[in-house]
Amino acid sequence: MKKSVYLTGACLLLFTAGSLLTGSMQPAGADSAGINRSGKTAYAVSASGAEPGTKTETEPETETEAELSPVRPEEAGLREGNYSFEGELAGGSGRAHFDGPLLLTVEEDGCFLTFTMSSPFYDYVLVNGERFEPLERDGNSTFRVPLVMLNEDFLFTADTTAMSEPHEIDYSVRIDLDMLTYLGDALP
Repeated sequence: MKKSVYLTGACLLLFTAGSLLTGSMQPAGADSAGINRSGKTAYAVSASGAEPGTKTETEPETETEAELSPVRPEEAGLREGNYSFEGELAGGSGRAHFDGPLLLTVEEDGCFLTFTMSSPFYDYVLVNGERFEPLERDGNSTFRVPLVMLNEDFLFTADTTAMSEPHEIDYSVRIDLDMLTYLGDALP
């Protein structure tokens, strides 16, 4: 009888341990499909029963999988000239987008971002409380604004006159160093 109780307890312990291991396979830094930002499936196995999405001890992330630290353009080692990149506009209703690639210009006196919105109805943008008018009044609204940091979301507010009354809408775009393509001094 005693032997049977011990055997049952041991089986129960093994079953529980196995359930914990398989039930706690959580995607490390991943979405619900188990895909992380790099597009690779990565799992962190936790026997401690950690909550899903919490950081657990796993193998060290490679540099491409780790999020890049914010850096000022002048500290990033960018040479003077123009850089192009595809940016995805976030915010608003989701209908607005950028009309073409964005342009990052590194000059002696600073770094500037030039972008064209998908509509001619944006009459100004606000960046860190400073107002910027469109470069031209013909075509879709194009703006040139100072850029202070890379490897983080660039936040701005755009005023649109496309509705019955003007509305300021908050937007953002992620600008990472590894997104930039050097174009040289020539503008596209």
